[in-house]
Amino acid sequence: MWLACWAAPAAALAQQPGDPEPPENPTEAEAQRRYHNGRQLYEEGRYSEAVVELEAALALDPDEPVLLYNLALVQEKLGHYDEAIGALRRMLQGEIPDDERARAESAIRRLEGARTYSAPPRPEVIRVPVPVEVERPPPQGSFGRADTVFFVAVGATAAALVTTAIAGALALSAETDVDRFVLGETGDLDDRQAVVDRADSLALVADVALVVTAVAAVSGTLLYALRRGDPDEPPAPGLTWQGTGLRGRF
Repeated sequence: MWLACWAAPAAALAQQPGDPEPPENPTEAEAQRRYHNGRQLYEEGRYSEAVVELEAALALDPDEPVLLYNLALVQEKLGHYDEAIGALRRMLQGEIPDDERARAESAIRRLEGARTYSAPPRPEVIRVPVPVEVERPPPQGSFGRADTVFFVAVGATAAALVTTAIAGALALSAETDVDRFVLGETGDLDDRQAVVDRADSLALVADVALVVTAVAAVSGTLLYALRRGDPDEPPAPGLTWQGTGLRGRF
């Protein structure tokens, strides 16, 4: 690899020896240029920009251990421990000398420890009950309302039903009298017509009373079912204890 002669992975970016001649391969030449830029940015303390250049060089030469080690070095400077550890583990996947492998493994252990102990402590959450005024929902009335209007409708239904029954019974009796009427024995034609008129009148009364019964029954049902009962007087709003989180660090 073209970077193998530049520096051992253990050396910092700012401590590289003289650079070799640019390689003839355009890809390797571009990777080398990116590496030079990253080293210059590292020397200027511009670590975030140095990471961009080193990652661009790695995109052209993904398996170069020197690039991976130096990328881990810059990521550590930025406090990006996960990224630094990831770069070192990629380095361990390649063919590198045993001493450099041991050095990379030691660096991983050190970075894992730094990651653990540098993490900011999580704030402790303390819940303290605080009185909060809450608006209570208005009470809902019971289903159906049985008031004066409803009972009037019920009474009208009952009266119409009784009238229907009585008028119907009288109409049936009058029709029986018409069937049994015999001219000359029971009376003349005028008498028979009077009995027929009485039967028709009673039948009409029974029919009308039946219609009134049905209308009154439906009205009473709707008056009850489509209205809720009167709700109780709503209580005055009070204070309810609710927990609220107070964050602090101790």
